[in-house]
Amino acid sequence: MEKTDTELSVTAILEHLMSVAAWSLTDGTVYSAHSGFKYTTPSSCSNMKVSLGDKTITPGTIPFYYTFYYYPEEGKHLTVSYDEAGVSKSFDVQLGTESGKLSFLEEGSFKDGGARELSVGDLFYGDGSILPVETVREMSQAPSGVAGVVFQTDLSRISDKEKSVLAGAHALVLSARMPSYKGNTSMKWFDDYPEGKDDGNRNESVEDPDYPGMYLPFITDTKDYMHSYELNRADINGYWNNVVIRTRRAADMEKGWYPAFSAVVAFGDQVPAPSYSTGWYLPSAGQLMDAFANLGKVDFDDHIRDFNGNGDFLVDASYCADMIKFMDSYLEKIPSEERDLFSGATGALWSSSHSWTYFSTGDISYAARLVSFYNDFSVISYSTFGVSETRAVLAF
Repeated sequence: MEKTDTELSVTAILEHLMSVAAWSLTDGTVYSAHSGFKYTTPSSCSNMKVSLGDKTITPGTIPFYYTFYYYPEEGKHLTVSYDEAGVSKSFDVQLGTESGKLSFLEEGSFKDGGARELSVGDLFYGDGSILPVETVREMSQAPSGVAGVVFQTDLSRISDKEKSVLAGAHALVLSARMPSYKGNTSMKWFDDYPEGKDDGNRNESVEDPDYPGMYLPFITDTKDYMHSYELNRADINGYWNNVVIRTRRAADMEKGWYPAFSAVVAFGDQVPAPSYSTGWYLPSAGQLMDAFANLGKVDFDDHIRDFNGNGDFLVDASYCADMIKFMDSYLEKIPSEERDLFSGATGALWSSSHSWTYFSTGDISYAARLVSFYNDFSVISYSTFGVSETRAVLAF
């Protein structure tokens, strides 16, 4: 079945008059959101290999499709081989001869599930497939290959940076596993005294003239905890925070000075993300708050209290008593080797959001915002030299 797609055809034309061949391969159920986003449940089709003559091809991905960009030439085709229910199968993808065109081919015995919107609790797989939360509830165990769980579908809570880089976004995903650094899931945000007299007390909110516009804003009002809450809740810029650190601190990351950020980068090698996503990043304070609100059912409305001054705040345990149980409920059907339950964690997570507090001497101590869920739910400024765990987030 062939059709054209204006947006991708234009992309192909911009790629020096290349063309695009795209194919689907699934025996899962295919759903369509009202936005036109199409996705499929995990497939039993496995061991896909793609070749062009005697060359092995690694295809790209867009939602529901694999892709191959090429310069048009007569008589060329891809051969796609795979296993389905223990049977080896293959098909050819013909490569067109006209520049700037996109061709589609749909293979596999997939089922049309009709209209369905993405939902909080859907399981997101490394190959881009999605398992509806209502289907997961009926299973004793979800199929393997899980990357994370959808925690945000409200587009107003997805940053403009993500929408721009993705040419539109659909949801945010929280990783099912915790990233690790040097074999440990607990790590520093920044290494204290990385070398010489550098005490690591770095103000990431100061703009570097070599990297204009790239800095992390303070999101703490040390004199007004409610203002801090508003600043933290509004900070949904985890993706950009990571771009800033990975760019302006690239050399220092290579030296191991930013463990929490490096751990999330390495996590992308352990749990690959589809090429049509942002890739994994360390979430902001507001994004972690959204995850606990939507998955953990933490009730922020009218329940924010001061916590030890300096702009830190909390939600009393009486308004989030079962948050860990709720968080775990979205992970418990995932194969044990692919998830880390919140009940087995230390109870604190680094955000990528920048902050400040005071040393005992009264001097300013630059910090990061830390989310704690040990008993109540709190968001505090914590020394970047301290140790905490992380979760990764991606947008697609």
